Amino acid sequence: MDEIEAARNKPFKIGEHDCVSFACSCVKALSGVDLTHEVERYRSSANSARLFRGRGLDLSVSNVLGEPLPVVFAQRGDVVELRRGRRSFLGICVGAHAAMLKLDGLAFVPISDCRQVWKI
Repeated sequence: MDEIEAARNKPFKIGEHDCVSFACSCVKALSGVDLTHEVERYRSSANSARLFRGRGLDLSVSNVLGEPLPVVFAQRGDVVELRRGRRSFLGICVGAHAAMLKLDGLAFVPISDCRQVWKI
């Protein structure tokens, strides 16, 4: 997918090229559905923490994509959530792995490390 290749070496920038915008761009490329207007925008780490505090990133995504499923149901192109401590990150299932955006580009983590999936 072109979106994954484009993200491979693009620098991370909160509110412009982060896990939420990456997932939205992949969903649009696969389905034609533009979720960027549905997802609340933010421009800083403090603002995103404030935005997702209380309801969490997963509930915000569920408001747009519906109820999540256990990650065993993930298929290529689905949005997945990776949890590291108290933080959540969105990625895209690419088979046995998920493409996840890091500060220095793209990483691929085993899909089994992810917590849940939203079907696209």
